[in-house]
Amino acid sequence: MKGKKQKKIQSKNGITLIALIITIIILLILAGITISQLSENGLFGKARKAANAAEIASAKEHAQLYVTELITGYYKDGSTGTLLSYIDNQIGTGASLGADYYLKKGTGTTSKITETEKVASMGVVYADSEITEINIEVYKGSSQAEAFASSKIVSGKIESDGKIIWDEVTTASGGNTETLPENTLQHPQDMGKEVALKDGWGEQTVVYTKTSDGTEVTGLTTVATVYAVSVGNGETVPVPKGFYYVGGDLSTGVIISDNEADKYDGTTDKTTFSYTTSLVGNQFVWIPCTTNSTDTSKVLYQKTDWETENGKWDTTTSIAELIQIQKYGGFYVGRYEAGLANTVTESIGNDGIAWDSSIFNTTGEPQSKAGIIPWMCIDWTNSKANAESMYNNNYVSSGLITGTQWDVILNTMIAKNCPITRGETSGTMAVSDMKNSQYWGNF
Repeated sequence: MKGKKQKKIQSKNGITLIALIITIIILLILAGITISQLSENGLFGKARKAANAAEIASAKEHAQLYVTELITGYYKDGSTGTLLSYIDNQIGTGASLGADYYLKKGTGTTSKITETEKVASMGVVYADSEITEINIEVYKGSSQAEAFASSKIVSGKIESDGKIIWDEVTTASGGNTETLPENTLQHPQDMGKEVALKDGWGEQTVVYTKTSDGTEVTGLTTVATVYAVSVGNGETVPVPKGFYYVGGDLSTGVIISDNEADKYDGTTDKTTFSYTTSLVGNQFVWIPCTTNSTDTSKVLYQKTDWETENGKWDTTTSIAELIQIQKYGGFYVGRYEAGLANTVTESIGNDGIAWDSSIFNTTGEPQSKAGIIPWMCIDWTNSKANAESMYNNNYVSSGLITGTQWDVILNTMIAKNCPITRGETSGTMAVSDMKNSQYWGNF
């Protein structure tokens, strides 16, 4: 009886191998669930992102309400000076947005050059500089001192009209920096969309007004001859009035056309080789450049000596051309060689070559389209006159390419690492290729 009882107790208190395996499996499954939920895409990771997004949205809302109140106060009080100067003064060393949020000026304000340089030639002097934007940061804390000692939640800038443009990368509390899906490129918006003009892209025109006592009051008004178009990646280009953005960005080449039918529709890539003959208007490519020798992000607008005699031609550059490049940061060049005007019929000479004397130095407006016969039978004087007749209105004027512009284009092709094939070897365009174009291909 004693032996049987002891055996029975052992059977009740023991654990089988199968039960142990099942227990371990269940624990592993639970551990797996816990680990997955702790990952970036798990439940807790998603919760953290949601909390960050909520905090970022709240910070933006408080800042926008504060700036809106300042804008209202500016117009209500009839304050003197510019709106941005007023906002800048109100922010001072920091401002409370309520609910533990605080606004601080980031890297300060950006001032444009004095109006003296722009209108001195008109006999008018405006020596006061003007703030064009205010960089801002939003913090959170129980006090202003505590908030400014912590990590910023979000940053951006206030533009001249009082609109806040937020940065893409934001930081929620805890210092976790990330780019949220809903916080991707906001300004400029989608490619092809018209956005606000950059400062200085409007023409300054003197206006005279006679008052009742006979005195003249001189002022400035802004007349824009271009509109600004987003080309993606936060980049903007000026497009002359009467032209339309076709496609491309600063890395692939921005193309415009003088025909609205070619306008970018938001989905179709009209810059591809297969699409070129479908475009109906004259097309031009934007060449970004700078006249500032310290700006290494763009090709410098200057004549290049390619160590060849032919590389030294046409070293002059018109003052008007320089002013436009300083203003807009580049120029447009025909996408194709100047083609015969649509009023000129190609003529085949006795030798079978399409450049006999019957079309030599003919007058007409050149075309910049795919498939048009290049206008070869013409001298420099008539080429210049024809090029200038292509466009000449209140918004845009055209002309024959200068030697400086040509060199800038070549240097841009080098800077952009344009692909090139030399025999069986592939590479990118180099200075040596400027002296021998046999490997250029269809550039």
